[in-house]
Amino acid sequence: MSLSIGILGAGLMGEWHALRWQRLPVKIAGFYDVSPENAAVLAGKFAAQPFASLEALVQAADVVQICTPSVFHLEAVEIAAANGKDIFCEKPLARRSHDAERIIKVAEEAGLRLYVGQVLRFFHQYRRTKQAIDAGEIGAPRLIRAIRAAGHAAELGNRRWFADVEMTGGVAFEVSLHDIDFACWSMGPVKRVLARGLSYRDDLPILADHMLLTMEFAAGGVGHIEGNWMVTDGTFRQQFEVVGDKGRIDYDSAPSEALYISLREEPNPFQLPEETMHEDDDPYLLQLRHFLAALQDDKPFLIDPRDALHAVQVAEAATESMRTGVAVDLPGVQI
Repeated sequence: MSLSIGILGAGLMGEWHALRWQRLPVKIAGFYDVSPENAAVLAGKFAAQPFASLEALVQAADVVQICTPSVFHLEAVEIAAANGKDIFCEKPLARRSHDAERIIKVAEEAGLRLYVGQVLRFFHQYRRTKQAIDAGEIGAPRLIRAIRAAGHAAELGNRRWFADVEMTGGVAFEVSLHDIDFACWSMGPVKRVLARGLSYRDDLPILADHMLLTMEFAAGGVGHIEGNWMVTDGTFRQQFEVVGDKGRIDYDSAPSEALYISLREEPNPFQLPEETMHEDDDPYLLQLRHFLAALQDDKPFLIDPRDALHAVQVAEAATESMRTGVAVDLPGVQI
């Protein structure tokens, strides 16, 4: 019997995931949203049911997928756990680290599986780079730089809640958390951060729109991340460079989707073989396939909830550093 999925949140991400669930052997039980109209629209589109309450949605589904703003994640997890339902929670795990810690504790005490949708790990360029690092192709990683830039999310459709930085956390949480997770996946936990931020909008505080973040890793090495909601024409770009003691890997989505590697013994960069991509290689679909397989086979998820917690801690420390102008040490990470 296939699992039934209850989707909390009938906005962009709720629909984004529903389109991919359609291609998998599951049933979409229905949608709940604070806007009944939005829930009804998506329920009609996906031959599902709109629910009048979160509790009703949870009780009708085998798995709860949380696609709401992160400030509401804890409440949703508590209700799902109280009803014995496994959970797929979109990133960031929470708006604040103490809520993220509570989410993990609630799921563990209930004996339930908790997955956090830090989907960048399923993009082939990032996955291939992690494989190269683990295989020692560039030696021990010492430096990682990443850029993620786009137009402001509050200007895309009916998403004005993105203008509320207390709800979203600004670029540190909604943009750069992807790259923070990739950096920690590649180089281990962060022990100290220093960040600067600014805004170009009168209705947002200074830390909301642009961030430059420097990270020191507990195992050695540094990271530099730029998060940017200030692209005037809205064009999206992602870029990274990982440097090891034997070479480096570069990726920039602007000119192409290719990966390049250069080694100290062969300094001329060369392109790594491109993967043949088709619709089943969609990273969001790959993520859902992984989630289902791990649930059914009782295997570990690629993303441990504590990885997601650490990403929130780094973003939170970056936010504090932008506000205070000083470096911030991470809790529980040895200096």
